[in-house]
Amino acid sequence: MVLRKTIYGTFFENVSLSDNRMHNLFSILNHEIHWDIVRSQGLKWLPMMSCGGRNDMLRRKLFAFGISFSLGIYSGYLFRDKMNLPGAMAVALSCILALLLLARSGEIEPGDVANILLWAVAGVLVISWNGYRLDSYGRELVHGENAGRETRLAGRIVDVRKGDSSWSFTVKDKNGGRSQVRVSNEDIEEYTEGQNNLLSLTGRKCIAAGKFQLPQPATNPGLFDYRLYLRSRGISAESKMRRLRFQGTSGTRNGSPDSSKGQDDGPGSYSDTLVILGGPDSRKKPGKGTLFYLETNGIAGAINIIKEFPEKLLWKERSFMVAQRVKFMEAFERAPESKGVLNGILFGDKSDLDKKVYMEFTENNTAHVLTVSGLHMGFLYGALMFITGKKRNRQVTWMIWIVLTAYGEITMWSTSTIRAWLIISLSMLSFFVKKPFDLLSALSFSAVVMLAWRPYLLFNGGFIMSYLAMLGISFLSVPMGHFFGKYLGGAASVQGGMLPYVSYSYNMVDPFSLFINMPVIALASVVAPAAILVLVFLCLTGYVPPLLVFIIDSLCQLLVKINHLLSAGGRHSFVVPSMAAGGLVCIYFVCFFLTSELVTVMVIRRQWKRIGVTAAILLIPVLALAWTMRNPMAGDQLVFADVGQGDCVHIRTERGNYLIDGGGDRFRNVGEETLRPYLLKNGCERIDVSFITHLHQDHCKGVEELRKIYPVGSTAISSEYQGESFDTVKDVKKLLYLSAGDRVSIGKNSSIQVIWPLKGESGGRQADRGGLLDEKNEMNMVMIVNIDGRKIMVTGDLLEEDEKAMIKYYRNSGLLKCHVLKAGHHGSRTSTSPEFLDAVDPEIVVIQVGRNNIYGHPHRQVVRRIESRGIKIYRTDVQGAVGMRIRKNHIQVHTMIRQSPEEGNTDVI
Repeated sequence: MVLRKTIYGTFFENVSLSDNRMHNLFSILNHEIHWDIVRSQGLKWLPMMSCGGRNDMLRRKLFAFGISFSLGIYSGYLFRDKMNLPGAMAVALSCILALLLLARSGEIEPGDVANILLWAVAGVLVISWNGYRLDSYGRELVHGENAGRETRLAGRIVDVRKGDSSWSFTVKDKNGGRSQVRVSNEDIEEYTEGQNNLLSLTGRKCIAAGKFQLPQPATNPGLFDYRLYLRSRGISAESKMRRLRFQGTSGTRNGSPDSSKGQDDGPGSYSDTLVILGGPDSRKKPGKGTLFYLETNGIAGAINIIKEFPEKLLWKERSFMVAQRVKFMEAFERAPESKGVLNGILFGDKSDLDKKVYMEFTENNTAHVLTVSGLHMGFLYGALMFITGKKRNRQVTWMIWIVLTAYGEITMWSTSTIRAWLIISLSMLSFFVKKPFDLLSALSFSAVVMLAWRPYLLFNGGFIMSYLAMLGISFLSVPMGHFFGKYLGGAASVQGGMLPYVSYSYNMVDPFSLFINMPVIALASVVAPAAILVLVFLCLTGYVPPLLVFIIDSLCQLLVKINHLLSAGGRHSFVVPSMAAGGLVCIYFVCFFLTSELVTVMVIRRQWKRIGVTAAILLIPVLALAWTMRNPMAGDQLVFADVGQGDCVHIRTERGNYLIDGGGDRFRNVGEETLRPYLLKNGCERIDVSFITHLHQDHCKGVEELRKIYPVGSTAISSEYQGESFDTVKDVKKLLYLSAGDRVSIGKNSSIQVIWPLKGESGGRQADRGGLLDEKNEMNMVMIVNIDGRKIMVTGDLLEEDEKAMIKYYRNSGLLKCHVLKAGHHGSRTSTSPEFLDAVDPEIVVIQVGRNNIYGHPHRQVVRRIESRGIKIYRTDVQGAVGMRIRKNHIQVHTMIRQSPEEGNTDVI
């Protein structure tokens, strides 16, 4: 029986062994400690570890090479994608320095330094080549001769996914480039019926005719980087199509041509259309057989057939797998809740899952069972091992491996599935070659293979969580096992490995998640393999027995009910703002370093100084890494957030957090989808006062939505609204009415002063009771934010007639002079008049406007007017969020997106 106990603190008793006896003890049976050896040496607790000489840090060299390879990828990303040369140099030089110091201290061999650096160089080269290919493919579709024109992209659909409002199809062309084509649900429903028809398009050849564009990067600090996510999937460009058509038809019904809808002239007649050409092996033309093809094309044709054969065979097999998946889900049509759960558990598709049910899984931190992950591959592997018992011969092992591979195929190989498949395959291989299996080395091997294939996976949340869970098992299972026991300790190690990152990413923590996960995972470990085996039975027989459908349906219902009972309405989960990304890296370093076998050996030997020196050396690259991950807007007092077609200014002082407006959109919940994530990701726990310039939707709706799900203290509006009743502010607990001349202190040397409208000036301007004002924005409140002597004017939707009235009222007072001006009404031509610009005389103008908006904002005349005065312009539709760090003699401006490689993300004005 292998002893798996920790040796820290009080767990270490009566150890007084010489180094030679200790070395002999840890060298037996691949460094696994057995009870009989432990008793003979007089030890009560001892971990699995190595304890040789001073050079034992690299006992698992593949782990060190994997870390070095990952750091090389990250350095290349900083240099190539972020154009952050200082950051890339800091990471590279800190790693070199740490390696030299470790070699000098005797922790690693001098020869290993060169090997580790070679792996780092390999990482830089891999991401440079991969990034070059992605950029070249994207530029070919979007720029050059295709700029502003429709592009015809011929390829094969290699992935189909359903989103909240659209379906996405990944199209791979003959050169290997990938693009994403999105078609809205409404447009799809016009031509096809049901989800199953669309999933079955996997492997079909197509022509995507439309305008492609480069994916949008993150436009607010800390929020989701869509461009980086698509690059992790190998996708360079995307396009939104208005139609989905099948070749030779203008519509389909249940996946079949519908002749009643008429014929067309083929794919060439379409625009903004995804045209499906045929089946996965439809290379041959109608009426033209292989023999005719060979006669026509000769030797070149024969070579082409041979070259295409593996791809045709692969997609024919995958199409078959997808068809079986469709049939399997159709068997649960009468049990929609179970169908949604199964679709999530088996295939990671949560589109059919009830939102309330999914929210309960999310709040319990059990949503991972609804995602295709290594856990499910482990469930299946465990079930197959249980079924086969002790029959570990080659035939049984091959059978298990084939079933696992088939499951990977039918789920289209998610990141964590590939990781689990690689590790399990290595485990099987080690059994037959009679070599010891080491989890950490296998984990490192799988990471290197996947990152060499797609280096941008290093920034993919699914990839990160998958490997953190496995690192938790590798490092934490022994100490957790001592506290919680073998089985609960294993689950605790997975939760411990993921908890900091989950709280950082999802801003939700449930202190009881470990205990909630146990029954949910236990039941899922029955549901997943049982459903997969039924799916295998379907593939072999083409039939699903109703009894098996009933059993699996009952298990799914039980899983949902147990999770619902344990959720307790979300009462034991709480929201936490994100810590700094660098702090997260430091937490993981401390956690994994202290639980490593290296430190355990040092504790046995009481080498406290060695622990301190090693930790200090390793902290050098860790701190450099943390420094490069810093949020450039973390110290900015003002952030003009990107909320689309709307205004939102976030103000931070030592006293609290304040908002001026919050955007708003008819078609989406800005408060829930943008404001709340932005605030939590930037460490904000609450908004103390929310100022609303006026009650138009694109200024106040986002704040109204935010107030329902996030703590907002007071809300301040113009006193011109006093006495009126508006739906927007009816549920506000503390409502403040402000008028010109009022000043609100928001911190030391910081205040917000209202300068317009004058009290009573808008008395004749009526607003209706429904909360919508007249189209002239006449009750708009204008404020000046004063921070350390620097003045920022926030104008809302101020129109030219009110600009002139303000100029007249404040003539010769100097009050309108400001360093920064937020352009009125999103840069429309009815605002920001020449006289007003001259009166304010700003150094900076910020225009908050949505991308490709239907109003044509900002108007080119206004832009020229501003530029002609030598004023620096920042636009949220071009540069994303704009942050300002106020200093006594200058303003440091940060933007999320740089406009050109020569232009940085930081300006000092």
